[in-house]
Amino acid sequence: MKKLIVFCSVFLGLVPITIGIAKAQNLEDLMPTIQEPEEKVIDTLGRVYDDSTIDKRSFGNLNDTYSGPEFKYTEVEDESENFLSGFFNGIFEFIRTVFGIDVSPVMAQIIKIFVYMIIGGFAVYFLVRLLSVESASAIVGRNRNKATAVSIEDTHIEELDLENLIRESVAAGNYRQAIRYMYLETLKLLSSTGRIEWDQQKTNGDYLREIKNPTTREKFKRISYLYDHIWYGEFDLNNNSFEDARDQFNSIKTKMA
Repeated sequence: MKKLIVFCSVFLGLVPITIGIAKAQNLEDLMPTIQEPEEKVIDTLGRVYDDSTIDKRSFGNLNDTYSGPEFKYTEVEDESENFLSGFFNGIFEFIRTVFGIDVSPVMAQIIKIFVYMIIGGFAVYFLVRLLSVESASAIVGRNRNKATAVSIEDTHIEELDLENLIRESVAAGNYRQAIRYMYLETLKLLSSTGRIEWDQQKTNGDYLREIKNPTTREKFKRISYLYDHIWYGEFDLNNNSFEDARDQFNSIKTKMA
């Protein structure tokens, strides 16, 4: 009876151990078959990835490739800028030497502007002089046939031999210039008789206001109109139209005689 009890006790103690070993063996057998599921990444932005193969290119030594004389560049300065730079540097050096003043960048800019203003002033002056010469020459020029050229602007009206100038212009067929001299002759006559005070800067309107006699003033107004349109308007005259204009000038001369 005791042996039966001992046997049962031993048997019951071995059962859990046997079951544990069997479970362990079954788990070890199952381990190789257990795999984690593959994760699938979903790109919600819909991007397209470039999976092409990139070929690596070799360019060699670039320093050796681009070191030849044809790749050596030198900056060429503009000759005008070179001259101006030298000119201003000379001015700055003169100020530094004579006055002992170092020219600051701001002062250098002011000096440059001042020099440019002087140069511009001279340019305008010579341009005005050139145009003045052209204007003065237009008084005796702009004719088809050359006649005696007289610098009216630099000569007092009393010193001009207007009768001879008119005669030469008519003989040359330069009727516009003859009208010019005839108008000056009228001004000379008005001045010599005290009806106007001649001045080179005065206008036809100034002379018209100085004439007191209504008839003379009306005749002068008419010849002034003819003179402006013929001379300044460059109206070409033939012999007949010139004689008609000459009658108007002779009319005012007769009135003042």
